[in-house]
Amino acid sequence: MAENYQRKLIEVGDAKLVSPEDFAALAGALGQAGIEVKPETRVALADAGLTMPEPERRDDLMAAMGPLMDQMAATVSSPFDVSESLGQATRVMPSEIRVFMAHEFARSSHAVLRDSVPLMLLSEDRDVRRAAAEALKQTAGPETMSPVALRRMIAVRNWVPQADRAFIDQAIREARTKGVDCAQWPAAQEVMITASLIDGSGAQNLILSSRGSRKGVLAGLLLKLGTGAVDMWCDIGVSRREINETLYTLRRAGETCEVGRPYLDDAVQHAIAVGIAAGKSPDSTLLQITEVIGAADWRDHRLDIPSEAKRLFDALPIELRTPVAIEGSLARSGQWIDEDFAESWFLDDAEVRALVKSVPRRDTAKAVDRLIAEAMPKRKAEWAERFLLLGLRARAATDKAQKAYADDFVILAHSLCENRDLTTMPLMVAIARHTVEVSRMVRG
Repeated sequence: MAENYQRKLIEVGDAKLVSPEDFAALAGALGQAGIEVKPETRVALADAGLTMPEPERRDDLMAAMGPLMDQMAATVSSPFDVSESLGQATRVMPSEIRVFMAHEFARSSHAVLRDSVPLMLLSEDRDVRRAAAEALKQTAGPETMSPVALRRMIAVRNWVPQADRAFIDQAIREARTKGVDCAQWPAAQEVMITASLIDGSGAQNLILSSRGSRKGVLAGLLLKLGTGAVDMWCDIGVSRREINETLYTLRRAGETCEVGRPYLDDAVQHAIAVGIAAGKSPDSTLLQITEVIGAADWRDHRLDIPSEAKRLFDALPIELRTPVAIEGSLARSGQWIDEDFAESWFLDDAEVRALVKSVPRRDTAKAVDRLIAEAMPKRKAEWAERFLLLGLRARAATDKAQKAYADDFVILAHSLCENRDLTTMPLMVAIARHTVEVSRMVRG
């Protein structure tokens, strides 16, 4: 659907069917939805309807940037506001325009624009990341680089792909050589951490909210297995009423619980590392969240799922690690498929749908057997990762009912990592059966 939308948008722009303002809004929707736009698509969109002048008119565009930068500086209150304003608008712009902006912002007379350049180090575009690093290196100095900007450069250095870190290191060294001081981290605010379960798509919501005060912070992160931190937001000065309403809505929407800080640290750093492995850095909003809660040590730390599962399993009391106890644990978790929190635990992709479709509708047992034999072994690592994280979540939960699941999640993760036969794991069999039921229900 996203690709079709982009193709149609290019056709509309080529035909000049809408005004430039409306076309910009249509293109901006891609950025608002967080949809990755390919470089060739950006060029096509720009040529079709965005402000991408002919080469001989580029100088005019560059000259026009001055008043636009002045206007932006007058309307924002922080570099994060600049990043948010630019994020949606520039996502569909060609790299060369965004590279130019990185250099111009670094040389701007407005401190708020200069301080926004370290946030560009987290751009999804490699050329923009490297241009921002080069611009920061060129403008490193006490007069043009603030201590806060240097601290932020250091903080995000471990949030970008490995190949880009040397460019940031050069900028940091240059700043220190030129005498730029590094700011201290602001005092951390105490927040309550509310974590959802990890659903069938691998998604989990983490909500951070201030405790007690009339106004405070309300922030959220959406993490996804195999992808990393896919969305985040951070609002400062939110009313207590709005915070309470948000938390109430979360509790009504599904299984959530308050968890301790260790789980947040593990889950987010794991997501950062997963994202980097996929070539994606987190959004600059993550930096804002770290400054609010004092997460100065967050970096790309990917959990070693087999090792962590073994560590947690070995730490269980000896009576929980006997064969009889393990079978009892697996039997208990096999009943979870009937709980609301496991409603979305099923497989859904082209291979699975084709496999279920190939089996006669009356033969559910055969479809389940084929899923377990052919499709599910490829996904053992994904389910082990899900159960391990849920085990860590349960261990960090403040609610006793949620904490009671911890040992069973650990045993599930360890059993999958030990390559246990899936047919001897009731929950995996139940997930296979649920998959067949959902696939046939959708298929009609």
